[in-house]
Amino acid sequence: THQFNRDIKSKAHVQWVSAKSRFNDIYVTLPGIENCTTVPATDTPPPATQPPPGSRPPPGQNPPPQDGTNTQTPPAETVCETTPARQLQFTDIASQEDTLRLGLTNTWRLKDWSLQSQTAYHQYENQAKYNGSQNTTPPPTPPQDSNAQPRPRPLQLVSEAETAHEHSQNFSFQQTRRSSLMWSGGMSYYHFDQSEAVTRRNPIPTRSGEMAADEIVAPNFDQDNYSLYSSAKYSPSKNLQIVPSLRLNHYETKANDASLNYDSTQSVWLPQVNISWRPNNWSLTSKIARGHKPKRFNGQFEELSGSERIVADEYAWSYEIGVNRQFKSNRLNTSASAYHIRWSDQQLDSNRNRNTLSPVLRVNADSSEISGLDLSASLNPLRQWRMAMSYNYTDARVDKITLSEAQYSTIYGNNAELPATTNGDIVLSGLVIPQVPKHQFNVSNNINWRLNQRWRSETRLDLNYSSGAYDDIANQRQGGDRQRVNLRTSLRNRDL
Repeated sequence: THQFNRDIKSKAHVQWVSAKSRFNDIYVTLPGIENCTTVPATDTPPPATQPPPGSRPPPGQNPPPQDGTNTQTPPAETVCETTPARQLQFTDIASQEDTLRLGLTNTWRLKDWSLQSQTAYHQYENQAKYNGSQNTTPPPTPPQDSNAQPRPRPLQLVSEAETAHEHSQNFSFQQTRRSSLMWSGGMSYYHFDQSEAVTRRNPIPTRSGEMAADEIVAPNFDQDNYSLYSSAKYSPSKNLQIVPSLRLNHYETKANDASLNYDSTQSVWLPQVNISWRPNNWSLTSKIARGHKPKRFNGQFEELSGSERIVADEYAWSYEIGVNRQFKSNRLNTSASAYHIRWSDQQLDSNRNRNTLSPVLRVNADSSEISGLDLSASLNPLRQWRMAMSYNYTDARVDKITLSEAQYSTIYGNNAELPATTNGDIVLSGLVIPQVPKHQFNVSNNINWRLNQRWRSETRLDLNYSSGAYDDIANQRQGGDRQRVNLRTSLRNRDL
């Protein structure tokens, strides 16, 4: 950070993060697949059984021929065989993630106004490999092999490479002179491009029992977003504020690969209204806003056509009301808020059933909603010590989602039993939004010490609990509870 003079200030930000992850001995059990074939009737029918002398055939049935032959052809027979169950052991799962962030902020003060320019660049690269072995039990055809043990088979299951770039430029202005009506606004530009390729050796055996290799290539995705926004803060009294705002987003989206060539432009208006009332140590807030998420795209899954890989825009209306209370000269703060979000065409991610490491499939839910409650409290026992805790309850529901048979088979496999269809589509309702836990609880402790005139140390401990959440859109798989402990310590120099 550099202060050129009283009215001009610049701040540069550089961050590089390199993270390596490794997991060992993860087991995935894959059931066998039942293959059924129809065996035609034999050419030589069995000899007919002669009735006792003098008997008559039942009504509607001709008597058998006197030469002892049977002219009735036996029905065809269906014979089913099940391939043996397979167990995948991932002996080594390794990933390398590199992130580079650059930022520059310039601020100018001109009389009653403040102008700001923000420039940012973000580059992300991820290389991951999942190496394992496949344990199979061969069919015990010879008698001496009836107790054969599973034999490991080397298998490199997944190799993933992903690269993404982001660039943004934002210009904003804000009125600094205090008045009952204050204006702010600006314009921004955002660019995002991404490329991803996943080479996977399919753990589901084919009809011949072999392991198929394929490549899932996400389309080369490129998007430019231009925005204009403005807001007005109106204060009819000392404790009451009304802040209406309006934003115009213009998108230019391109996605191209072997089976998809998409190019579109669109513009969206997003209004929002915030109202707050602050009597004494209380604060009451409410918000109504419209949200939007632009189109997304699925990878080059072999089951999906080009149009089925396009995930439509997501729209939402959100409503929120909250209360905040301060005690003991702001040393103790408590807050509570309730919210409701109503979506149309919400974009949902569902893990694929083929193996837990395959890329997710994105689909649209016709209608869905979330109702939630947030409770939080923070306490400063000492000047250098801050404690905080929060609890979140979320009720996330999918009212209706329509899937094609290809989309359903992509998630749950080609051998999955399909639900009932309506006009060729699978319609599901009364589900829970995947990957959204119902209960979350967080506790944090932060200690900040001043070592000398230049140096400060900070230590933070976070404890997090999340209840289990469904992993797929049809709610067939639910993960367990999660607990996480995060300990962080740092040193800071005021001259750097």
